[in-house]
Amino acid sequence: MKKFFSIVIIFIMLFGLVGFAFAQRTGRDLEVEYPEIEGFKPEQATTPVTEYFKYIFNFLIWISGLIALVVLIYAGFQYFTSAGSPERINDAKSRIGAALLGLLILFGSYLILITINPDLIVFHLPRLKPIISELPAGVLLCKEEMLVMKAWDLTEDFKKTDSIKDEQKRIDEQRRIKKELDTIFEEITDQCYTVSSAEDIRGDFDNKVKFIYFIPHIWTDGDWEYETEYGVIVYEDRNFEGKSYPVVSHLKDPGGGWRPYEREVLVGIGFGLSSIKPFQLLYELDPNWKVTLYQKPNLNKGVALDSEPYWLNKPPCGDNKWWCEDKPLLWSPESIKIEGDLLAILLTSDGRSDTFFSGVDNNLLDNKNITNEEDCKKYITPSYGSGYWIYTKCAVAAATRLIIIGAKPY
Repeated sequence: MKKFFSIVIIFIMLFGLVGFAFAQRTGRDLEVEYPEIEGFKPEQATTPVTEYFKYIFNFLIWISGLIALVVLIYAGFQYFTSAGSPERINDAKSRIGAALLGLLILFGSYLILITINPDLIVFHLPRLKPIISELPAGVLLCKEEMLVMKAWDLTEDFKKTDSIKDEQKRIDEQRRIKKELDTIFEEITDQCYTVSSAEDIRGDFDNKVKFIYFIPHIWTDGDWEYETEYGVIVYEDRNFEGKSYPVVSHLKDPGGGWRPYEREVLVGIGFGLSSIKPFQLLYELDPNWKVTLYQKPNLNKGVALDSEPYWLNKPPCGDNKWWCEDKPLLWSPESIKIEGDLLAILLTSDGRSDTFFSGVDNNLLDNKNITNEEDCKKYITPSYGSGYWIYTKCAVAAATRLIIIGAKPY
């Protein structure tokens, strides 16, 4: 009897370890051909551990019956060949009794479990949902056009698979989507990278970026769904110099729902990218926002001028909410003051620009992009008496246009 249960325990440990090892592997056909028991056998290494235990349980019932039958045959043979030996007869009877008792306990426990609750011998748990990669929210720079929109749609389709009632169909659909997404993300990882702050374009992407993708961040608050959108100022040269251009993502997709926005650099901007400043668009602005332009540095401090500073304040920012102003300037400012979470973009007539947020040094003559170098006169009287003019280079304010956007840096 003890030997019989020892054999059962050994089988449980052996097949449990084998089942666990196979459950750790993914997507491969099994190298071992399992016999079918009660209409079930593992087909792939992705079969969950609980299904293996169900298979092992049924296997043990089957193999225990076979062992008991072999023991009965052997004991019967021993009994009939005992030649009247009391010792051999008692040994054969003991084996027959142990085999019958083992079968009685085994099948009795099986019947009891089925009677109480058939699920007790099913060992079924919901299969684990595959883990998929998702597009990171923000600004994605790519050397080539990528299937970003398709990746977004596949991610949304994956979320909807939870509504599929049939477990096998649900798992199959999730695996199909995951496989397709993995292929797309391999290409995105090779051809793209996400911008995390104002920076020079990564060396291996410098002047090679052809597409900019804006990936919205979707979040919920109670029953309401919100979206965070992004924009960038792109520059032709490193260190945020040279020609520049503001690019913002579109608002909500006309067809309904939120989607990424794609911008082709060569067509929409017209020059290669070497540096970039990303920002986050804002929709709920302080209604008292204000942008003030000054003709002289340090906010006209200590300078007597006939004209008042030029200020803009128009709450809210029109129909688009975040696009507050876009107008030509009356004169080129030398300093600027921003109140509220705003992005001010000053542009020159030849396509240069620079960006400013509130709370930073806003003396504009320090910025090469929105100033011109001109000759400045200085009178010198040398010691030998003949006076003459010499010329030095000075920065002169050159901005001709102002764009104000509800935004903050990230």
